[in-house]
Amino acid sequence: MHYSKRTRLGIAFLGYWLIVFAVLTFFARGDDFCERPGAPNTNLLAAKLALFLALFDSACCITVAQALRMAVPKMQGFWLGPVLTTLAVGTSLAYLPFWIYEGYGRFRFEQTWADVSCFFTEGYGIGFLIVIPPVLALATFVKAALLRRID
Repeated sequence: MHYSKRTRLGIAFLGYWLIVFAVLTFFARGDDFCERPGAPNTNLLAAKLALFLALFDSACCITVAQALRMAVPKMQGFWLGPVLTTLAVGTSLAYLPFWIYEGYGRFRFEQTWADVSCFFTEGYGIGFLIVIPPVLALATFVKAALLRRID
């Protein structure tokens, strides 16, 4: 079955979002801070963060692919695109808890619609750094390599 490039990109985006959502939902399960009374539903928070991360991943994939298309011949840079995309996404995800933390016990989007700070608080902050960036970087690599392969 042959799909258009736009359809393949949409399927890749949806698949990546589902993986991120599943990982984040599993990661936050049992977190007292995320599941405290009066807090938004953990699945809603995971869906919002997963959407942001999937959009960021897609932007990295597109940017790296365009840059390499102009700079490197097609076959010579076959693995370079997925590797560079993985490095960009992985390091950005590892830095995310530090970027979102404003200091003095406050997070940047606290008390707004974009508040997903429970993923980065208490013991889950270090857990996020250890678990999420490597898993999602691997998912980014697989997605970028598959898209590059079928391109």
